[in-house]
Amino acid sequence: MEGDSQSTAKAPRFPSIDLIAKSTATFVALIYSLGFVILTFHDAEYGVAQFSAFRARILLVGFVFVTVVTSAAAAQHYGLAHLPSVEPIMNDTEPKRHIHREIILAAAFVYTAELISSLLSNFLFHDVPAQNAGTPPLWRLIAALASFLLGLTVFALVGKLYLKKPKLATILAVLAFVMAVTSFFLSSANSSPFNYLTIILFLVGWQTTWIKGANNPIAYFLDYRLWQFPLIILWLYISQVFGALPPRWGGGQPIPIQIFQNAPAPWSVSNPMDALLLDETDQGLYVLLSPSGRAYFVPRSNVASMFFGTKDELSQKP
Repeated sequence: MEGDSQSTAKAPRFPSIDLIAKSTATFVALIYSLGFVILTFHDAEYGVAQFSAFRARILLVGFVFVTVVTSAAAAQHYGLAHLPSVEPIMNDTEPKRHIHREIILAAAFVYTAELISSLLSNFLFHDVPAQNAGTPPLWRLIAALASFLLGLTVFALVGKLYLKKPKLATILAVLAFVMAVTSFFLSSANSSPFNYLTIILFLVGWQTTWIKGANNPIAYFLDYRLWQFPLIILWLYISQVFGALPPRWGGGQPIPIQIFQNAPAPWSVSNPMDALLLDETDQGLYVLLSPSGRAYFVPRSNVASMFFGTKDELSQKP
């Protein structure tokens, strides 16, 4: 008995190897599944029907998406970068104001989402194609700044009204949120990936708020009526953000290449062929002749050599 008690007292406090292995396998399966879905739907936009499921790139795509989503969820969960004006609201524990508190904090998170999006965009989107760039008119920039600052002012008013008039404070918080989102889109000539990434991060933070408030998070995820929000986040990422990310960051931005073919394909305009690399498998390459065109398949056996760059770069001597 004494030996049993000693062995029990000396039992390790760290997770077992079996638990670590199962957790790791679950995480890898999750990011692989997400990467597979993202790549499949993105390539299908260009007419690619066949897809190889055994590629390391799928893990990178899923890992980047999970990392982006987790950054917003962690910021909301730990209250990082919240506005100083909502500090009294964060510290409020009155059950009667619980709903108002959560709505206001969720609305204020839009500024945190913009901050995270700005930090990520500095290196994620610096290679966005030129056609997405542009400078908006001066009046739009002024309107964007005014809307942004007005939203911050309204949130400051929300912090002062919250304890006395929580319903009014909640309405004003939603209004300030609309002002903030308006400023994001006014500040860009076109709907940029930065804007959509901000919306994605906000939706993740908003979902994190309600998951924290649920008595049973597992039951919350199993409620199929709430699956629409993760699907919206995934759809926005695939349709508006993923295509602007360079491949080295787990994105689907086409890469300019020059393909030297053993026998030029009938649709090939020249040899070497100036194209955009969409995807690559063991069987061959999926390429685009124009950014908005359909994909062509080049068998790997027909590729004599390939230069990763434009025709102008190829013509330059070392």
